[in-house]
Amino acid sequence: MNLIRKKKFYFLLITIFPFILYSKPIYQWKINKEKSYIQFEIPILFSSFKGRFQNFSFKNFYYTGSYKSLKKSELWIEISSLSTGSTYRDESIKSKFFLDSKKYPYSIIKILEIYPLGQTNNVFLITFDIQIKSIQKQFTDLLFFEQNQNKLIAKGSFSLPRNSFDLRGNLLFDLLLNEWIRCEYYIELVLSKK
Repeated sequence: MNLIRKKKFYFLLITIFPFILYSKPIYQWKINKEKSYIQFEIPILFSSFKGRFQNFSFKNFYYTGSYKSLKKSELWIEISSLSTGSTYRDESIKSKFFLDSKKYPYSIIKILEIYPLGQTNNVFLITFDIQIKSIQKQFTDLLFFEQNQNKLIAKGSFSLPRNSFDLRGNLLFDLLLNEWIRCEYYIELVLSKK
C-alpha cells in the first residue's frame, strides 16, 4: 500500500509542480499615481522653489509580505516629468548643465539594505544608492513603511548634496542655489489584478 501512495505522490509532484513553478501571479503591486509623489525643494538666497516628478515606477519589486523582500527594488524616476511651475526653470533643470534629461532620462534609487529600527513595526533604517546622471552615491536614512492586505505606503525624506552629483547649472543658477536639495516622497502601492 505504501508503494502505491508513493507512486501517486510522485506522479502528482511531477505533473503539478511545473505548473506551480512557472505560473505567473495574478496580482501585482501598482503605484497609486493620484496619491503618490516625489518632490524636492532647493533653497535660493532668501527663498526656495519646489518641484515634483510626475512619472516614476518600480523595477525588480517583489514584495512578499516581509520587509526583507524590498531589498534590490529599484525606483526609476523619469527626469523629463519634472515640474516646478515655471517652464523656464524646468528647462534649466532638465538641461545638459544640470540633470541632462536627454542623455540621462532616468534617476535610479536602489534599495541595498533595510532593517527594522527598534521595537516599532513601521520605522526602518534603509541604505540605498541614488544614481543621478552617471554619478552614483550611497545614503542611509529612515523609511516609514506601512502595510495592510491590499496597500503599501513608503514615506520619508532626505537631503542630497547638489555638488556631489555635479548639479551645477549655468553660472547664475549655480551661484543662487543652495548646496543641499531636500527630497520628500510618499509612495502608495495597491494590490491589483494584472
